[in-house]
Amino acid sequence: MVVFEVSVNGTHKYTAGIGDAGALQATVHHIHLQDQGTTFVEKNYVDVLGVHKVGEMRRWQKLPLQVGDEVVIKITERDDCDPAADTETFSVDDGDGMSFDPEP
Repeated sequence: MVVFEVSVNGTHKYTAGIGDAGALQATVHHIHLQDQGTTFVEKNYVDVLGVHKVGEMRRWQKLPLQVGDEVVIKITERDDCDPAADTETFSVDDGDGMSFDPEP
């Protein structure tokens, strides 16, 4: 299966994969929110999630980041991956707006 090997500053953190059917994504976030000049939220983190087949979303550990950190996501193939930190099931008929579009 295709997997994402996630490393921060040269340290391997986990390998994420969803098997033979589904979608896998990795996102690096920077959030800086202010209210009248006062910072009340500032976060940097990497987030990996996947939808396995229809009806199961998996999320691996959110990794906190700092300015200057180096994030490497290597796309490779392996027979196994690390378990997700969280798994949620959903129904495509429950009106939650979830959909899958394979086109970039």
